[in-house]
Amino acid sequence: MSLNHIINRETAMNDPSQVYSQEINTFNGLTFDNETLLENQGRLSTSIIPDTSGDKNYLFFRNEISEVPLNASLQRLYTNLEDITIPGSNTNLVDLITYNNYAGFPIIRQANSTRRGSMFQITFSGNITLASSNQSLEVSVYLGSIEIVRKTVTLPNQVSTTPFRFNLNQCVREIGPAGTAEIVSFSEFSTIDIQGGSKIFYLDNINNTTYETTSTLNGFVKFRWISNNAGNSITIRCLTGYGNL
Repeated sequence: MSLNHIINRETAMNDPSQVYSQEINTFNGLTFDNETLLENQGRLSTSIIPDTSGDKNYLFFRNEISEVPLNASLQRLYTNLEDITIPGSNTNLVDLITYNNYAGFPIIRQANSTRRGSMFQITFSGNITLASSNQSLEVSVYLGSIEIVRKTVTLPNQVSTTPFRFNLNQCVREIGPAGTAEIVSFSEFSTIDIQGGSKIFYLDNINNTTYETTSTLNGFVKFRWISNNAGNSITIRCLTGYGNL
């Protein structure tokens, strides 16, 4: 369960006695009896365990090459609370993640924070107006200057204003530098044609060449009209990003 609606990081930092320890303890010389642990990816965590001589805080190593669930459900990270309207005469890349009016937190992927099995999801909806059939657009996802995935859609003829929805799901299968890390993306862009029939455009993509998890990078979702036509227009609403690291 997320407590983002109750407290935020700033509140917690201002009241460390309730959430954070005021003392930071460090230690050196950590060793493992089982050398196989060092060969696998994992994460250190602590937990209070009752003891007859007094409760103790134990340090645990979670081996992530296992069947144990990595995390709970996806958490809402960011929602854009204002509409973005892009005319068909604008064929430049437009950032859809803005910080003028939003809920959540800035989309920043911290270095070495992603794990094998991390999931991400991006959704948005709105309406689209086309001058004719065969008008094309692109939706792309970036980390810094790295293009993670791009979806190109060539739309059928539609009524003057038609609703649409975009969903993108991603799963990290390997972590590390570019060439080792791997992320799988599956997306769907759904809308209605002029006859009232549903049209869904799918994408299935694997990026194991430019994607990496070792740098701190800002996340971007970008839109671009490929067809330069002043009669085209798209309005994008409530872009929301979810994740579990």
